[in-house]
Amino acid sequence: MKKRVVYMIALCCLALLTACSVKEGFIDKDCPDPDPGPGTDPDPGTDPDPGTDPETLQIVFDWSEATQVSPDERIHIVITASDQEQTRLQSGPDGITAELQSGTYQVTGYENADNVTVADEVVTVATREDGTAAEPGAFTGGTVEAQVQANVEDQIIEIPMRWQTRQLIVRVMFQGVGVPDLISADGYLEGVTFSRPIDEGFAPLDGEPRHAALTSGTVTYEFAADADGWYQGIRTLLGIDGDGTQMLYMMLHFSDGFTKEFTHDATQDMYEFHTYNVFEPWVIAFVLNLGTGFEIIMTDWNSGPSSVIIAE
Repeated sequence: MKKRVVYMIALCCLALLTACSVKEGFIDKDCPDPDPGPGTDPDPGTDPDPGTDPETLQIVFDWSEATQVSPDERIHIVITASDQEQTRLQSGPDGITAELQSGTYQVTGYENADNVTVADEVVTVATREDGTAAEPGAFTGGTVEAQVQANVEDQIIEIPMRWQTRQLIVRVMFQGVGVPDLISADGYLEGVTFSRPIDEGFAPLDGEPRHAALTSGTVTYEFAADADGWYQGIRTLLGIDGDGTQMLYMMLHFSDGFTKEFTHDATQDMYEFHTYNVFEPWVIAFVLNLGTGFEIIMTDWNSGPSSVIIAE
């Protein structure tokens, strides 16, 4: 009997020595963690931090204001992160899926075009040896900010595609006694865009008719007479400098070697160049009377989209 009592006392002492004390807000370092309850990872340190796994972003295009110029060509997409790291993709007209970390991105899409570069959401036209604008190819493009969220499904953005070039047609009808002596005409327009943000095309995303160009300069014109007697020159532009004036200079060359200059401030004539009927060329039309002594008198002029001006 005495041995059994001693044995029971020994077992109780052993239990006290190996017991764990778990109080509210405190876990003994020598005790195993308590049951964390259903739905809780007992070892949270092995899980990735939020946003470390790539998220899926569907990139599509809003074609409501433009039409893809070259449907068989791929569209370039540049995704710029807040640290300026870039991801480059190519897409068809229906869009593409990108795998990105959560964060803020600028997503830019554009078509290829001759004599044009696109970098950091800025479009730039090449220049000729004389410093005047080269002829850019027609293309569309746009940009949008994207907020990619962690652990969110079905994330999608639309790039608002806009025309990035527009033709400017200058038409001149010559009248008067000096017309038989006119041999040729050429000229240039000042205040045209050389570079600008891609979202200030045709029409700008903010709807404003005039924006300051990042760089601007001059475009040259060569005029040829058509069957109806109009002298016409056509150039393609990235836009006009909203902070400058659009001055048109026209040189008339006569048979005796004399050259006469005609100057016209076209700033107001081009006020809606970026916003009105942007899917067709813009036209400035003049009627000039060539009098005796090479006098040039403008008797009429008009400006607007080609469907209106040329039809008249």
